[in-house]
Amino acid sequence: MTGRRRILPAVQSRFLPLVFLTKYILLLLAITFINVLGQFFIKKGVSGQELSLTSLTGIKYFLTLFLQPYVIFGFLFYAVSSILWMFVLSKVDLSLAYPILSFGYVLVLAISKYFLHEAVSLQRWVGALLICGGIVLLAGKG
Repeated sequence: MTGRRRILPAVQSRFLPLVFLTKYILLLLAITFINVLGQFFIKKGVSGQELSLTSLTGIKYFLTLFLQPYVIFGFLFYAVSSILWMFVLSKVDLSLAYPILSFGYVLVLAISKYFLHEAVSLQRWVGALLICGGIVLLAGKG
């Protein structure tokens, strides 16, 4: 023997998929967080802007809106999360990956309440808990 420990095939087949999935689930949670940061920065960038359907015309208006520093940061976060998303999709089933993004709803509630000082009702928190339960069910073996 060369000094390396051999992993029994039964143990290997049982734990390697778990390690593999855990790595990608953590990456999916990071992608979700990055995406939510994008939402947060875009919200900060457009807050206080006088937006209406009639004001949505003209290149000058769009340039003014899209060149807001917060909006630029928001789209940069979106770009990073999209690149990471494509990587994860090359490794993980879409039916597993996409539901995990739903955790973003929970993060948005927390950021809305604690950083944007929005009123978040108990009903929304209960809905967020139900979403978390659904994520656990969807991410389980299946």
